[in-house]
Amino acid sequence: MQENFIPTDQSREPVLSVSDNETFYRKLFKFCSYFFTFAGVIISLIFVFFTKIGDGYKRYIHDIFYYFGRIYKEDQYIHFANTQIDAVTIYSRLSLSTCFAVITLLGTVTFSVLAFVSLIKTAVKKKSIKYAYPVICVLCYVVGCLLLIGQEYSYHDLTFYLDDALYGAENTHSVLRFDKMTSFGLVFSGIAIALGTASGKLADVDCGNRKNSANFILNGIIVVMAFIIAVLSSYSYYVRKMNDRYYKEIIKAPLLHLPLYFASATNVPLTTLICASTATFITIALAVVACVAIAKIVRKDTASVMGLSIASVILSLLLSVLHLIIIIVCNKYSSNPEYYMPLTPIFAFVLSNVMLGVSIFKKAYGKKLIS
Repeated sequence: MQENFIPTDQSREPVLSVSDNETFYRKLFKFCSYFFTFAGVIISLIFVFFTKIGDGYKRYIHDIFYYFGRIYKEDQYIHFANTQIDAVTIYSRLSLSTCFAVITLLGTVTFSVLAFVSLIKTAVKKKSIKYAYPVICVLCYVVGCLLLIGQEYSYHDLTFYLDDALYGAENTHSVLRFDKMTSFGLVFSGIAIALGTASGKLADVDCGNRKNSANFILNGIIVVMAFIIAVLSSYSYYVRKMNDRYYKEIIKAPLLHLPLYFASATNVPLTTLICASTATFITIALAVVACVAIAKIVRKDTASVMGLSIASVILSLLLSVLHLIIIIVCNKYSSNPEYYMPLTPIFAFVLSNVMLGVSIFKKAYGKKLIS
C-alpha cells in the first residue's frame, strides 16, 4: 500500500557532514600547511649556502665550501700528523666533515627541488600534501649541519688565578658555533616545517574518532623524541677538566681528537682510535635511524617504527658503553683522572626507550582506542 505525500511549501533543511566551523578550521589548517611547508623548504634552500661555523671573534670562520677542499690545507691539526695513527685520526675526521658538507648541500638542494615539484602538483590538483620530500629536505639541512659542526666542535674555557687568587683571575673562553645567519636558518626552517606538517595533519584529523586523535598525539611524541635524538647524537665529544693551584681548564673536543693526546703511550692511541672511530660511526647511524623514523611517520608508514625504535635503543646503549670505555682507558693512562663522559649518549638512550615505549603502546593498544 502506497502512502500519499502531501506537497508543502516548507524547504528541506540541508544535510551537512561537517559543521561550518569545522570546515573553516580545516581550510585554515590546509592554508597554514602549504604556507609553512613552503617557507621551511625555501629557508633551508637559501640558508644552506650561507652556512658558517666560527668562534664568534672572526678569528676562525669557515663556510660550507671550505670543507670541499681547503680544509685539507688549512686545518689547524694537520701539523700534528707525526705518526701513522695521528694521520689516520686527523684525516678520518676531515673526510667525515667533507661527507657531511656534501650531504648537507646536495641533499638540501635535491630534496628542495623535489619538494617544490610535489607541493605545486598537490596545490594544482587540490590534494593533500605529501610531506616526505619537504621533511627530508629540512632534515638534510638541519641534521647535516649539526653533524658537520659535531666534527668541528671545540669548547675551551681557561681561567688563570693571579698571584694565588689574591688579585682575581683572568678568563679566556672560546667555542665553535654557527654564526647568526646559520642559526636563524636552522631554527626557523625547523619551526616552519613542524608547523606545516602539524597543520596538515590536524586538517585531516577527525576529532570525533578517538583512534585518529590518539594516533596524531602518539606520532607527534615519536617525531619529537626522534628529532631530539638526532640532535643529541650529532655531538660525539669528550670532556677534559684540569684543575691546579694557578689555573682551571675545561676542554670539549670530538672523540677523534683523543689519540693525539696519547702519542707517547704504548697501546693507548690504537685503543682510543678504535673506540673513538666506532663511537663516531654509531652517532652517524643513530642520527640516520632517527631521521628515517621521522620520515616514516610523516609518510604514514608506521609499521617499521618499532624496529627503528629498537635500533635506536641498541645504538644509543652501545654509544654510552663506548664513551665509558674511552673515559676509563684515558684516565688509566693519565697522571690524574681528568677525562669525563658527556651526558648526551645517556639522554639519547633514555629518549630512545621513551620512543620505543610509545611505539609499543601504539601498536598494542591501537585497536582498543576505537571503542
